[in-house]
Amino acid sequence: MSLFVGYLVAGYPSREESLRIIRDCCAAGLDILELGFPASDASLDGEVIRTAQAQVDPALAGDLTYWREIRRQVSVPIWLMGYRRDLVETGICLKLAKEHLFDALVIPDLPEPETSALRWQLKSLGISVVGFINSMQPRQETDRVLREADLIYHQLYCGPTGVTHTDDSYLALLDYARQHTEAKIFAGFGISTAARVRELLAHGYDGIIIGSAIVHHLLEGEEAARSFIREIQSTIQSSQS
Repeated sequence: MSLFVGYLVAGYPSREESLRIIRDCCAAGLDILELGFPASDASLDGEVIRTAQAQVDPALAGDLTYWREIRRQVSVPIWLMGYRRDLVETGICLKLAKEHLFDALVIPDLPEPETSALRWQLKSLGISVVGFINSMQPRQETDRVLREADLIYHQLYCGPTGVTHTDDSYLALLDYARQHTEAKIFAGFGISTAARVRELLAHGYDGIIIGSAIVHHLLEGEEAARSFIREIQSTIQSSQS
């Protein structure tokens, strides 16, 4: 079964509104919720996500009651996505992990040796640390991810999120990864249409990750975001029939 991972910004546009949006978007068709942790510096993200992050109350980062409420309301697995300085250096990811408030951790700027150490630390809690592969990283680093991670985020290109990208050079890395791991491999970056989702699933990915496109629709209106999610989920289901 192919999985739809959808990204939302925690706390956008406000604490209470975000709880409703998260609940409604999950109900619209997300198999996994990737939740963007409040970022002190969202420069690694594209403009759409930066715009949403700018409206988030930074105090939510340490508000455990907020994260507990998300876990209470959400029935699908939660991937907590954020940056090293906000999640690791503050120690908040371990506090949240000890309460089992998320199921997997996504930290794109954490060096692989640190990622490996954190992966083993959280394994005892039943929490995964997502590994990243892309065509620009050293093969040794790719091999470490393929050897250790049970969830793999295949970045289809390198750069800020939310940029449309059609180069198919990523297929060689997907083929290599399939030969060296049994982990679930998810395609991410630049996915914004049902046609692109259909194409990627045909290549054999276990799932797709969509972030900027969902947030873009959400900035237009909540129904636009829910409608887009329903369209993508329908595409995934039809591709499997």
